Amino acid sequence: MDKEASTVRFVHFTLQEYLSAHPDVFSRSHSTMAEICLTYLHSKQVKAIPADLASNFHNNPSVEYCSLYWGVHARMELSD
Repeated sequence: MDKEASTVRFVHFTLQEYLSAHPDVFSRSHSTMAEICLTYLHSKQVKAIPADLASNFHNNPSVEYCSLYWGVHARMELSD
């Protein structure tokens, strides 16, 4: 909360300044998300999950998200 300006900030002003000065930081966000999802799905930790548990997405929300949405992120990157 900035009492002098009577405003509430959701981002610290130094981050806001950085993002304003570097607008390309998130320019390939969907590509980055697709890569992160595929890297996670290929990780040792995920590979070690027993098949009967891996198929139960309710117990593995990260596996569920990455499995279902890596392709969506890849397509979004291609359509931008």
